[in-house]
Amino acid sequence: FPVLIAIIIFFFETESTLSTHTTGQDLLPDLMTLQPKDPSIIETNAGQKLLRFDNEVGNNHTGVLELFPQKIPKSGDIDDCNGDGNASNDRRAYQRIYQDKNNDGVFKRGVDKNSTTFEVGCMVYHPEHDHFHINDFASYELKDLSGTVVASSTKVTFCIIDIHRTWPNLPGSPNGPHYNMCNRNSTQGLSIGWSDEYPSTLAGQNINVTSVTDGDYCLVSTADPGNKLKESDDTNNSSAIKITLSGTTVTSYPNTP
Repeated sequence: FPVLIAIIIFFFETESTLSTHTTGQDLLPDLMTLQPKDPSIIETNAGQKLLRFDNEVGNNHTGVLELFPQKIPKSGDIDDCNGDGNASNDRRAYQRIYQDKNNDGVFKRGVDKNSTTFEVGCMVYHPEHDHFHINDFASYELKDLSGTVVASSTKVTFCIIDIHRTWPNLPGSPNGPHYNMCNRNSTQGLSIGWSDEYPSTLAGQNINVTSVTDGDYCLVSTADPGNKLKESDDTNNSSAIKITLSGTTVTSYPNTP
């Protein structure tokens, strides 16, 4: 009889422990920056040299990255969250994190409905792209081979949508894009296994290297440099590529950071 009681107690304690660690677990994304591609230099009419390149950030985990704008209050008043003096062009941004209802570790739309939200910055209208961006989503640095930063971008804004299905074998990766709009009221994000690419030709996709001497450097791209977003791993948000600058010529060495 005492043994039976002990077995029953052990059973319920074990079930309780398992439930505590799995039911409602956060299904987090994991932002990974892919290696910058196709670097080149253009010279502006003002005599500046701009290092341009393609940048791509993906979600390599079994939770989604989902970001949505602040709802406009009935009063119509909204905050000037980026402090530029023009509240009509920005909205506070929030991250939605879903909980794992069926304990399978993979986000399933329509099944895992419970969620929590966190404020993560601003969505701001980008006049050159004519849609809304998430502020401070990426930063770019040019470093010499000792690791010293010789040139850098300001923190770069992104319209975050599903462009490429980069990791199709990830459990829960949808066959088609889910996040595909960047207007004032759109939810932005990255589905499981999908990435968002910014081509080198887009405005702001560059580093000013006018004062940088010719030589060998590392071009480093970092997603979420301020760690405002909640994700499963914050240590893999940067990627780099070795390049050589010579006048307006750029030689790159893919897969050799």
